[in-house]
Amino acid sequence: MIHDIPLMRSLDPHHARLGYLGVCAAAGVRTLDTYDALVSRMKDVLFERFYTDEPAFQEVIDGADPAARAELLARSRRSTEEDPSAILNPPDSGVDWLTRSEGWLYDRHMPSHVGFLQERHLGRAVDLARWTGVLLPTLDLSEDGALLQFLVSAGAEQSWRNRNLLRVQARPALVLHYLKLLLRAEVLFPALLTEFAEREARGDAIATRGPRGLLRHSVQRLSKAIGEPTDPADVLPYRALVDFAESVTKTSSTEENYLRPRLEILVDLGLVARRGGSTGEKAGAFTWSVSPVGRAVAQAWEWLSKHPLKVDEYLDKDFIQTCAPLVTTSSLRIASDQEILSWFAHAFRELHRDIGFTPGRTVAQLASLLAAEIGVRVEIDHVFRVVYASAQSQYGPFLKFSGGSRFDNEFLIRVEPEISSLLPPVPPSGAQTQ
Repeated sequence: MIHDIPLMRSLDPHHARLGYLGVCAAAGVRTLDTYDALVSRMKDVLFERFYTDEPAFQEVIDGADPAARAELLARSRRSTEEDPSAILNPPDSGVDWLTRSEGWLYDRHMPSHVGFLQERHLGRAVDLARWTGVLLPTLDLSEDGALLQFLVSAGAEQSWRNRNLLRVQARPALVLHYLKLLLRAEVLFPALLTEFAEREARGDAIATRGPRGLLRHSVQRLSKAIGEPTDPADVLPYRALVDFAESVTKTSSTEENYLRPRLEILVDLGLVARRGGSTGEKAGAFTWSVSPVGRAVAQAWEWLSKHPLKVDEYLDKDFIQTCAPLVTTSSLRIASDQEILSWFAHAFRELHRDIGFTPGRTVAQLASLLAAEIGVRVEIDHVFRVVYASAQSQYGPFLKFSGGSRFDNEFLIRVEPEISSLLPPVPPSGAQTQ
């Protein structure tokens, strides 16, 4: 039975940079929140001004992509509409300043410089955070959102001031977590990447719109993989896919505007690369190619592209193995059961709740991500099996399950720190870089 076909229907060019989810997570809280309060905190993160007479301004310019530095300097000249104080300056002198967000976007390490999100459009980032499950409907951080907050901040409060939150590839664990969020939110991405890689390998012409449009062919591939519904209960969720397919081809601009943010998101993840610059292009231009890493992942996604509705099973059992090219050029070493328990205990120390119990899935996800950073394969499903088995072993006294926990991979747990003395230490994982 088809319960749901996850698709982000309203994805548009305002969602081009995936890293704005990291900003949302950094500004998020674990208690009930309001839209205005959240957006206000995001503005504080993104739009602090650096004026030309401040050292921070020159640091932004020095850290910018040399090919885009002229464009960044041009952005720094502000009109009286942007800064009313400019009227106090001599004629034509203007006021020069840059925001932290502009500095991050034009950073030399960013794979693309398009997709600047203006203050009035910050709500679009909040929308994306809801669709991907970073935020709950009540606007507080979900478990996945709290994990994202931990990864972008390295567990230190306000540490985003020394990091580029828009840079998705700052550390391998961050790339993998973002990719997990996307695969849960939209089943189209495997079809899109595999379709792109196969057509490029054949030398087929690829376009943003029209008969050769990449998105329409990807949607057709997804529809074929899911198949026509045979159960009456499946008609309604399948109709959502039909409606999406019709909206894609409704107008040329819609088709292109739906495709561009998806490709830019894949650029952020390192699965797709931009050709001929990273600052913009004319409508209708196709300026992307599948990266070597993207080709490897597309090949590994063959099963997933044929079984798109089994994404939850895939994420628990095969995600780390198939996404290894995002982490290393060699094969991942499979961890032993004792190593897995060590990673689990380590992840608990890093991310546990101060009071009460912590969701075991959140801890397992962090353990899996941190192990992958040093080339060790730890799949979520294997973590669950090890933790359950360890509860009946010498480690049992140190694993405290909540009385309401269910033995279906959704449990609450507390790991006593004394367990570490019985387990081998885990090697340090990758730190976030600039």
